[in-house]
Amino acid sequence: MLAAAACQSPERQLMRQLEQGRTSVLPCAEQLHDSADEFRDCIRYRAGLARNPEQRLGALFYGWVVADSAAMFSVPEAEPVAAQLAREAESLRRQLAIDDGPLCRLAEAPCPRLQARRASALKPE
Repeated sequence: MLAAAACQSPERQLMRQLEQGRTSVLPCAEQLHDSADEFRDCIRYRAGLARNPEQRLGALFYGWVVADSAAMFSVPEAEPVAAQLAREAESLRRQLAIDDGPLCRLAEAPCPRLQARRASALKPE
């Protein structure tokens, strides 16, 4: 398995790691129906279990996307949770120097839309 990973392009390896992070937090969505705070805690817990920072970014970023979508549908307390996760994901994205392209592919959403939503979430209150 290591030999196969070594043959992958860096972009393909990055996408695989981001996708592993996203997959790790999928069970957290059930928490969102009960409590946005429990959802956030689940995302953070699972992100903390990531094997590398790219998986952690995939978990945090996807958690933000889900919380942001929930906020658009007026799920109670989803907006502040989305803002918290956006800040954490953005900080890590900058540390890793990863551009938006792979993250937009991860979220299966157009980059301009995600960038606008992120800018809104990152605005100081």
